[in-house]
Amino acid sequence: MTQKEKAKRSFILDLTSEARSLIHHGKFEEALVCYDKILAEYPDELVIEYEKAIAFFEFGDFPAALELLDRILARDPQNINALYAKGAILNNLKKFQQALSFFDQVIQLDPEFQSVWTAKGFALLGLQEHEKALDCFQTVKEQKQDKELLIGKGHAFRHLSQYKKARNCYQQVLRRDPYAAGALFGLGVLALINNDLKRARDYLYKSVAQDEANLEAWKQLAEVYRRLDDSKREAIVREKIAQLQK
Repeated sequence: MTQKEKAKRSFILDLTSEARSLIHHGKFEEALVCYDKILAEYPDELVIEYEKAIAFFEFGDFPAALELLDRILARDPQNINALYAKGAILNNLKKFQQALSFFDQVIQLDPEFQSVWTAKGFALLGLQEHEKALDCFQTVKEQKQDKELLIGKGHAFRHLSQYKKARNCYQQVLRRDPYAAGALFGLGVLALINNDLKRARDYLYKSVAQDEANLEAWKQLAEVYRRLDDSKREAIVREKIAQLQK
């Protein structure tokens, strides 16, 4: 490695380390300054542009993240991380059909890219293609079955009326993380299906406490209170639903 290469490596490493630390402490604007310093000096560093895009993603600026990812893909159409990240953002925006096209490109490049199967499964759930979603979730190797994948499998089994398998997936998640909102939601819905209203109420209440933006969980909770003839709490929940739908 030449002296010039060493200097470049040190410059990039110092600023990326600082940027990551700033992001960890919620200092987004300061982190962007670090990335911009690197890109001003080395504009062809796609890895840095990718890190900057992910920073925008993490702080909820999806348009800015997509713009950067598009710039990366214009120069490197097979950049697997950028393809996956763009699909993930489109999933967050509920543009599931568009997301699938990027996930499929990732799979074509590397079928062993385990995370993409989980992400594709959630996109298919969003499109109500539950059997295809389950196929994706079951493609992931057993040792790679993380919390999100198990929640996705649980949702797919639930929509396919395979309630015992769904419950097993959700319970596996809660053994690892008792506060996992997706698993609590799933168990709440299963309890409601069985008309076990008190258990449904408890699970769904815990779910919205962990994920206040889950509109479907609030709707299910409102239904629980309706069946329990608890009009006061039902009204409070429906007010929350109205706020989320604005």
